[in-house]
Amino acid sequence: MAAACDDSGPSVYTARAYQAADACLDAYTPIGLVDVGALSALCAPTCLMIADSLYVSTLCPPYPAEATAVSASAAPSCGDALALLKADTTCKEK
Repeated sequence: MAAACDDSGPSVYTARAYQAADACLDAYTPIGLVDVGALSALCAPTCLMIADSLYVSTLCPPYPAEATAVSASAAPSCGDALALLKADTTCKEK
């Protein structure tokens, strides 16, 4: 008998985009796939760069191949984004 769910395939990695002009974070959105059975959302918040966009997430590594982890000291906007995440500041829908 086959299992109904397969924990061994790729998982969708989600994060919140930082909107500097509006000083807020978008809702969680998929940013890539990672080859891990299940992702935990219990890690410390992390800043990720994809192209010219900054994202924050509490999902644990591994990170999507297209994302690069950055620190608040390397990217000052990371500190701002992390503060918004801590305050749960979500952008208003337009």
